Amino acid sequence: MAADDAETTPMSDEAVLPLLVAMLGDDVQPFELLAARAAQRAGREWAGAILGEAPASPLPLDAWLAMKNQAKRSFSRHGLAQGDDEALGAFLKYLAAIAGARRDHGASITEMSAEEVGRALGLVGPYLPEPWRACFARARAVIDPLDDQVV
Repeated sequence: MAADDAETTPMSDEAVLPLLVAMLGDDVQPFELLAARAAQRAGREWAGAILGEAPASPLPLDAWLAMKNQAKRSFSRHGLAQGDDEALGAFLKYLAAIAGARRDHGASITEMSAEEVGRALGLVGPYLPEPWRACFARARAVIDPLDDQVV
């Protein structure tokens, strides 16, 4: 059997993130790893378990800030760079808080650029359960790429 005629075994979900990290190296962004994790077969359920029910909208800006700050304390750059599930889950909460603040108040609560936030929300959002998917989409729609003032 020729090499290109060989049957391949589908890659397990657990192997996807380490392979992505190895391929992209230092160029991989945390939100790209998060999107890859959420896109896995059980990713939507994983994300739903992490995020829980979406809070009633609008939530006060202080509540979104508190959620963001708590999530930020829960992840480390090392864990994110390795695709660690716990760190990715905390980063998902971080992005959800950023999305909620944008959706409810049009406010930026991160030092990430508006362009980067838009890319992250657009890449991760489609893999989330409702109503978080709609929250990410609405937040992305109200981003002004020229507005990078942080609250």
